[in-house]
Amino acid sequence: MLTSIFKLLLLLILTFSCQKHTQNSLLVKDGNIDLSNWDLSSQPRIDLKGDWLFQPGEMILEPNNKTIRISLPESKNWNIYNPPKQGERIGTGVGTYFLSIIPPKNCNTLTLNLHTIFTNLEVYQNRQWIDSYGDIHSSEQKLFRKHKLTTITFQPNSSEPTRLAFIVKNEKHSSGGLKRTPQLGTEQSFNEERNASLTKDSFIIGGLLILGLFQLGSYFTRRRLISSLYFFLFCALMALRMIVSGDRIINMLLPEGMDELIFRIEYFTLYVGPLAGLLYLNSLTRKQFSKYVWYLLLALFAFPIYCSCFGDLYILTYYNDLALYLLFGIIILIFYILIRVFQEKIDGRGLILGSLCLLIALATYDISTTLLNVNQPFLLPYGLLMFVLFQSLFLSQKTTNEINSAEDNLKAAQYQLVQSEKMSSLGIMVAGVAHEINSPLSAIRASAAYLEEKLPSLARKIPEWSQFLHGEGLDFFLYFVDAALQNKTNFSTKEERTLKRNLISKFEAHSISNPEEKADFFIGIGLLDLTEETIKRFQMQNAEIIFVFSEKFVRLLLHGRTIQLASGRAGKIVSSLKAFTHFDPNQAKIEMSLVESMETVITILAGILKKGIDLTTEFEEIPPILCYPDELNQVWTNLIQNAIQAMGGNGTLHIQIGKTTKEEKEYAYVAIQDSGKGIPIEYQSKIFDPFFTTKPIGEGTGLGLHITKQIIEKHNGLIELESIPGKTIFKVLIPYTS
Repeated sequence: MLTSIFKLLLLLILTFSCQKHTQNSLLVKDGNIDLSNWDLSSQPRIDLKGDWLFQPGEMILEPNNKTIRISLPESKNWNIYNPPKQGERIGTGVGTYFLSIIPPKNCNTLTLNLHTIFTNLEVYQNRQWIDSYGDIHSSEQKLFRKHKLTTITFQPNSSEPTRLAFIVKNEKHSSGGLKRTPQLGTEQSFNEERNASLTKDSFIIGGLLILGLFQLGSYFTRRRLISSLYFFLFCALMALRMIVSGDRIINMLLPEGMDELIFRIEYFTLYVGPLAGLLYLNSLTRKQFSKYVWYLLLALFAFPIYCSCFGDLYILTYYNDLALYLLFGIIILIFYILIRVFQEKIDGRGLILGSLCLLIALATYDISTTLLNVNQPFLLPYGLLMFVLFQSLFLSQKTTNEINSAEDNLKAAQYQLVQSEKMSSLGIMVAGVAHEINSPLSAIRASAAYLEEKLPSLARKIPEWSQFLHGEGLDFFLYFVDAALQNKTNFSTKEERTLKRNLISKFEAHSISNPEEKADFFIGIGLLDLTEETIKRFQMQNAEIIFVFSEKFVRLLLHGRTIQLASGRAGKIVSSLKAFTHFDPNQAKIEMSLVESMETVITILAGILKKGIDLTTEFEEIPPILCYPDELNQVWTNLIQNAIQAMGGNGTLHIQIGKTTKEEKEYAYVAIQDSGKGIPIEYQSKIFDPFFTTKPIGEGTGLGLHITKQIIEKHNGLIELESIPGKTIFKVLIPYTS
């Protein structure tokens, strides 16, 4: 994608830079140019290159014997052949340029395009005045038209050559005369060129300002990345330079009479802009320039920068070429930065290299054409726009990477915070968890000991009892075994006493021996009544022997089941503990039953809940919800522990799970209600703030509810609080759709 953008912008550069810019074969010879065969339709304008006539030091309308021949654009100023008068500075003074034109056929008007830099000018056609800029006769050093594209339209004479005289007076510039080669063409072609230039400049200036302001906003609103601030400074300076150096834009923005200020701004940005660019590029590397390098650069550029602000404009222009050579030193430093960028393997170094090489190439080209006085369109603005665009992409990528890194660090910190809170909760629960695990282990040990003791003696008596286990005797034995295997009953102590009394009375009524022992056995295997068939079996021969064997065998079976249930209970506690302590910060959302999640937490907290808490649950069958299970386990733990602490370890805890609709949106909800003393109204708006706690020092971190709210918000959920003395409800709502 970046390669495609680069190619597109390069195509735009070529399109703009090559637009109607063609080389002409027509040359001025001895102050004359024959345009009789000039085809205006195919070549609407030409550069008036060649040998002009020039009268040094005089303002005249016709050449004389003192007139000399000069070559444009090779003679970029008149300093050599127009020496100043006594008391005048080099480059200042007056002079007259002469040009005789044989006009094209059927041409009514022609237009001259002149670059007048601090130059006052009068133009004559066949000794008749046709236009002027400034006052060439004034003795005052009036600053006029600092860098203006001046167009002069005239009507050529078809019967004889058109003789033009350009009387020039130079002011406040160290290079006198026509500093750029004049152009001749149609007024329409120059207007089209200026409109295209205005469009191009507006596009580039707008791009510089938008991209620079974007990075300035990024600097203040995201992370204070100093590179973004330096980048904005560079963009602002370059945009300002393009505004003041453009022909149309500056005339649209500022009135006449501001020429000196405009000239100073142009030179100021010429010197400070590259330094700002160097400052930006240097900030991209880890190993930056020594302060002595900056001291040296400031020392070298201090004089031209001072002159651009406060100094004599003549001195500023006099040393301008030398200052341009200093810019090549900055280009060398930029190449050094590029080497460091690749040595440090900075991400996005391809963007830096490509755009910077293009910028350097176009800057070198423009500086060279300026020093050599070659009349070519400047390409640096295009290079600036491409450089700024790709650097903005680079900075945005860098900022994004740093934000992502900060988010990763924040997630890691949050992970550590949640883990710390979990460990804190686990420290409180460890005694209860140990008790919960120890209870099934004790049952396993007791049952195992019973089996170890009773199984050998029972095995030795199997031959004696086997003779009775056939026919009705075998049916009697299997009757008790099947009842034990199918038993799922669980009675309270009161219920057991009532059932036992009923069975004892029935055993006694039918004269069955050991009624209490048999009643205990019957209730233990889920036989709650004495049927007629059972009574008949007790009355058959050897029934007592078969019953004793059946009782001993079934008790072994029941102890085996006890081991199975107890080990399952211990396994469930261990699994719940593992699920509770597990936390994966990169875990994706998965579907999970809120009931299963809550039961995991209740299992872990069972040891605490048994010590004075009357727990009731009301769980509806609701669809699974998309969530982060590890984090929701922490939410339930925090809320239940807070409820237990609010009740002082004694009270009623009611947990409800269901489904509801709120603002036309479906939610699964978990409501945890306790009978504690409640939360004062003045604290209800603060309880979710980090480190807020009403507990004594050392008993709370103040992070539990803060983490709880963060986790719920991560699920796009809500948490509601309702609290009065004796009734506090925390209700968590999690949406079914994100």
